Amino acid sequence: MKPQEEYKSFNSKKSIEELQYIMLQYNKRLLELETEQNFYNFLIGASVFKNQILNVFEILEQFKNELNINLKTIRELLDKVDSQIDLISKKIECDNLLCDSFFVREYDDLELEIYSFFQNISDFKSQFFSYMESTIKS
Repeated sequence: MKPQEEYKSFNSKKSIEELQYIMLQYNKRLLELETEQNFYNFLIGASVFKNQILNVFEILEQFKNELNINLKTIRELLDKVDSQIDLISKKIECDNLLCDSFFVREYDDLELEIYSFFQNISDFKSQFFSYMESTIKS
């Protein structure tokens, strides 16, 4: 039995440098995902599909819509990550527990949002790859 994957935060004990590093890694991964999603859009538009597959173009259009939604979400998350990186640098000025608590909660919320998006992208890619494998000409 596969253990349930669930987001858990361990950020309250991390240094500012660690938090910055993690956000920079999220930024890098989101940019990579953006490139991937753009390639999938390109692939959908290529003439590489078997003709006898029922509803192939309708299904590809659904994937294209999902890709566009993913790309929009990636852009929004990149903006949030950039903002969070700015906030991290301001955390140095934060010298009370209430401020620290608010900061960590904001950081955790964004991290959870990114984590959930990565889970959704994984599910999307599984479906997309499976469908593409069955419809691309060999």
